[in-house]
Amino acid sequence: MTVARLENHPIPNPNRRLLLKGAALAALAGLAACSTTVLPTGEGAGVSSSATTTLAGIRSTAGLPALVPDTQLEQAALQQAGYMASRARMSHTTGWGKDFASRMKDHGVR
Repeated sequence: MTVARLENHPIPNPNRRLLLKGAALAALAGLAACSTTVLPTGEGAGVSSSATTTLAGIRSTAGLPALVPDTQLEQAALQQAGYMASRARMSHTTGWGKDFASRMKDHGVR
């Protein structure tokens, strides 16, 4: 092998590779941070109103009255979803005083 041929194929520099890998990782992390997350506001998600028409048709066919959205139940459901998310655990009871009956009472549901 001649000296000229060695110059055309330099020996890889491990520090340069590490720097390039780090830059690529930082770029990916930056792109991942660009996404937005919508947090519950406690004002209700509006899911009940979007499903009301469909469910009303099904219930009417069965001879039942239409469902009515209940904002108090939606508030209790949002609160429970927040409890479960913060504990990374799906359960009806997520801590002391945070069971189903307590949530219903706290939101004025009878």
